[in-house]
Amino acid sequence: MDGTSRRRFLQLGGALVGTSALPSLAHAQAADGPLKHEQDAWMDALPRGHRLAIDCALPFGAEEGTQFALTYLSTSRSGYQVAPEAQGVVIILRHRATLFAMTHEMWAKYPYLTEHSKYDDPETKVRARRNTLYGTVERPGGVLASLVRSGVHFAVCGAALSFYANAIADETKVNASDVLNDFRSHLIPNSHVVAAGIVGAQRLQEYGYSYVHGG
Repeated sequence: MDGTSRRRFLQLGGALVGTSALPSLAHAQAADGPLKHEQDAWMDALPRGHRLAIDCALPFGAEEGTQFALTYLSTSRSGYQVAPEAQGVVIILRHRATLFAMTHEMWAKYPYLTEHSKYDDPETKVRARRNTLYGTVERPGGVLASLVRSGVHFAVCGAALSFYANAIADETKVNASDVLNDFRSHLIPNSHVVAAGIVGAQRLQEYGYSYVHGG
């Protein structure tokens, strides 16, 4: 991360921690457990047979983590006769892996995403302009679509989305909130924006998800 990007991220972090304008969200603490928050309810709504959270922070981590998820689901079925629909599996997409939560349209519209992540399309060997884990522009699919069909959900880093939106706004002189809204309306199915990926990783463990590092 260069100096400008680091300063922008630190400024964003200060705003997230220090603001008094954040919405007041209902929460309650069980007598024998941690705080429960409304925005995390989806985590507890997923199946309880087995629960797994795969944490992906870098592009290669998203590539590896999605394969881990496929392997986990297929071998759970073949080795234990446990169907995907009986399990709760969440892939955390944060930091430089966050862009994989967005559809092809965002990759093509905002080149900054792959320039910042330094991510090249494995086929063209140049900066990717499509979500390479989501098939092609003409035929969306790929590993992400397969995981969605198996009931896998995605915890998407809200802090990274805001960072990207602000960086793009600075470079192109557009409104950051418009870019952020664009991102949020072009997420892959089963996506849930969490305050930050690291927060999502911690909350999922409170709900009984075993943590695996994807990369």
